[in-house]
Amino acid sequence: EYAAAYEEKTGGASNILKRWNKSRRPTKDELELYEKWIKGWGFSQEAVLAACPAVTKAERPSFQYLNGVLERLYRDGTVTATAIT
Repeated sequence: EYAAAYEEKTGGASNILKRWNKSRRPTKDELELYEKWIKGWGFSQEAVLAACPAVTKAERPSFQYLNGVLERLYRDGTVTATAIT
């Protein structure tokens, strides 16, 4: 069960990095942010990926910038992929 949860977390965080054309593994801090979004705030992986285009405004996309975007969406009650797009 732990292995499956870890794989889901690393896979989801890795998908974000791939979307930004970064070919590296997610850091521990990035994994913790991803887990907060999914487990704490109730976003699905699809919803997190749907929020990624908002990060393209940044010169260097980052999990911290994405965290700010998702935090605003969470406060507004917008946590589904269809509501974000």
